[in-house]
Amino acid sequence: MLVSSEPNVVFVFSARTGFCFGAKKLGNFVSTGSEVENVTMRDWVFNGGLKATVHILELDNDLLSKDDAYLHSYSVPRPELL
Repeated sequence: MLVSSEPNVVFVFSARTGFCFGAKKLGNFVSTGSEVENVTMRDWVFNGGLKATVHILELDNDLLSKDDAYLHSYSVPRPELL
């Protein structure tokens, strides 16, 4: 998996062949200064039993305030295929 910040997109590639299975446009999370910085894959179970496998780090660059970092976590169908 790779991310891009202009625009905010996550791409899924095959580690074996390099084939791109597709991309998901994430848009601006908090503001128009939002930048996707990183992606990681790890099973994580949140309170209440919700499981997420894909985690994306966002940097929110506002002109009038300090930078803020946010972590967005996603459940995906069949994460064993990632």
